Amino acid sequence: MNNEEEKRTDNQEQEDIEEILSGVQSLKDEVEQEENSGYVSQFGELEEFTENTETESMVVAGKPKSTKKVVLISVIVVCLLLAGALGIYFVFFDKSIYGAWVNTQTSSDGTQLSTYYVFERNSLETYSANEYVYQKTIYNQVKYDGNTFGILQDGEVSMRCSYNVTGNLIKGKQLSYTMEGYEEREPVEMKSVRKKDIPNADNLKGPKFKMNDKIVGVWEKENNVEYMEYLIFDETGKMTLFNADNSSMQESVQKYNFDGKELTMAGKTEDTKIKASVDGKTFSVTMESIYVGEIVQKYNKITDEEFSQIKAKLKEGTYEIPTAPTIPIEESTEITTEAVTEFSTKE
Repeated sequence: MNNEEEKRTDNQEQEDIEEILSGVQSLKDEVEQEENSGYVSQFGELEEFTENTETESMVVAGKPKSTKKVVLISVIVVCLLLAGALGIYFVFFDKSIYGAWVNTQTSSDGTQLSTYYVFERNSLETYSANEYVYQKTIYNQVKYDGNTFGILQDGEVSMRCSYNVTGNLIKGKQLSYTMEGYEEREPVEMKSVRKKDIPNADNLKGPKFKMNDKIVGVWEKENNVEYMEYLIFDETGKMTLFNADNSSMQESVQKYNFDGKELTMAGKTEDTKIKASVDGKTFSVTMESIYVGEIVQKYNKITDEEFSQIKAKLKEGTYEIPTAPTIPIEESTEITTEAVTEFSTKE
């Protein structure tokens, strides 16, 4: 069994079989069409030919039909055998990691937490959700090599895992993986699931919502460097916090309400309220810090089209994320000293 066979996805196996059967059906239709039209009829207007000539013509015309029938039967037999072999391999012997899996753990309070994994040829997606928050993470660059997969960052493997697939489609398939450098830990165990079983953000709980069109849209964090951040508010009461770097993109979705002065977000025990305001194309949120007091973070409005283009480039790995300016060591030391002195004075 070569690596290509091991890397066939569920959809690709099905597409191969369907393509073979489609080709067989096309050939069968062509032969039936020729039989219905008849080879003899094309000589029907030549009544001046003798009976022997007509008979010979019919015999000659009949030979290709007989040959095509033999070819059709042979092709059907071969294709059925091939489809059967692919089906048997797919059901009993496919050890590919590609597809959807779920890892379920039980917390100390008895709550079950499920994380779904979708392995694709060049990416890995993870999903998790509870009643209040839905999270999706996409690792844009994944490299598969034998029974290992690696998460890439800037073209270099930043995390490598070894995995093993057991079982089959009848008894159920299991996947376990171990991160290199953490072999002393228990492997992460998963079982295969269907993609339609993966949770979504359709039924989240949250605060009572009243639509405010001033906040609806996409907002880009000011000074967006190293780690990109966007806030997306829709007209149905869902807020998405979108983060991205050179190796992954993460979406965290929850219900919200904005009354012009406060942004309220759903929480498991109680809602979170943050001071917020909109001034034209600038959205500001005010957060409390035990060290420096209030911190105001601003976001600037961008269009849906601009955001879609950024997401597409991030997924392709072609978006150049701005980097923070390098501060000389001497200047950095002076800034740190000033900050510590100012904090000590306040105390």
